[in-house]
Amino acid sequence: MNRLLIDVGNTNICVAVFSEDEALFVKRLETHEKWNQVSFSEALRQSFLEYVIAPESVSGAILSSVVPELNSILVASVRAVCGIRLVIADMSTIPVQIRQYDRTLLGRDRLVDMFAAWSLYHKPAVIYDLGSCSTMSALARDGEFIGGMISAGIEMSLEAEAEKTAQLPRLKAEPVETLLGNDTVANMLSGEVIGTAAMIDGVYERVRDEMRASGDAGEKAFGEEPEVLLIITGGLGKLILPWLRNKYIYEPDLLMKGLLLLAKLHES
Repeated sequence: MNRLLIDVGNTNICVAVFSEDEALFVKRLETHEKWNQVSFSEALRQSFLEYVIAPESVSGAILSSVVPELNSILVASVRAVCGIRLVIADMSTIPVQIRQYDRTLLGRDRLVDMFAAWSLYHKPAVIYDLGSCSTMSALARDGEFIGGMISAGIEMSLEAEAEKTAQLPRLKAEPVETLLGNDTVANMLSGEVIGTAAMIDGVYERVRDEMRASGDAGEKAFGEEPEVLLIITGGLGKLILPWLRNKYIYEPDLLMKGLLLLAKLHES
């Protein structure tokens, strides 16, 4: 049984087809405003042709999108190419409990991340998704979303440094090998990559301690404080891993895992 998963981010559209838990293909397209039903349908057909998969073999499809103006185009394209309904991941289709948060402003990608993290681990967690922005979502012991944070992503910050200054160069994020840089480029990269790791460590420790104090992390077991997982995901997540001081779980495909779980859920 094949399932089509589509994740629309601010930079890329990730299109994937899974057979049960195995990815048959994962393809990234640029997110832009020029997509229409004709052009996206053609891109989708070409993806199936490239990987020699019959579009009619897809029995379920689901979409996570932070660019809502593209949703109707993708729904129509999937129906035209695969002949099936595209389920949109939103508040009505993602079973995540939410505490005192404006649901209309909560990113669908964050909801899918939370659903995936709870489905996989069933433990309180602090989830950091490092993409265009760095988002943090905190899950209590019962899987309830209790709040989070949003900050500029690593590449967004690098772009802002170049745009808002006269002499700093335009850079792309890349791995950092030393704590202290010895030139401007190394300083900028170290500041963003290691600075992000330090931010995550500090925020995680504060949120973990607050959750323990409030009971959101659960009760002490045998005198030990309850565990709160630190889960890292997102396209830029791997850059900061060497610089984290806290124990973490790296789930680079957390959102896709969540979409796959949702696709299965909505088929039953």
